[in-house]
Amino acid sequence: MCTVVGRGKLNWRKTADGGYALHLGRSKKALLTVLPDAVYPGMWRVLCRGEQSDMVNLSRAKDAGYSIALALVNHRQETRPVGSSVRLKRRAGRGSLGPDQTRPACRT
Repeated sequence: MCTVVGRGKLNWRKTADGGYALHLGRSKKALLTVLPDAVYPGMWRVLCRGEQSDMVNLSRAKDAGYSIALALVNHRQETRPVGSSVRLKRRAGRGSLGPDQTRPACRT
């Protein structure tokens, strides 16, 4: 059975450079970090997988961090789209799902 991770399992920890790192449970590896902007005081950026967000205040940066982290952690639990009806008609003979069928959310 699948379990969806909620905000309660994510923890913010202060970093040495004055930012915050978001961790899943007691994991040592950060999912993402929120760092202060180098030019504008009071503004923050979310850094995740080599990309950074626009500047926002700290509360918005942390909220965006939660949203991004939950999407990363829960991406396998979401139902995958079946595809277009054109593809379904072409693949119907090869064991794929029909237009009225859906894939299970999780595989065990």
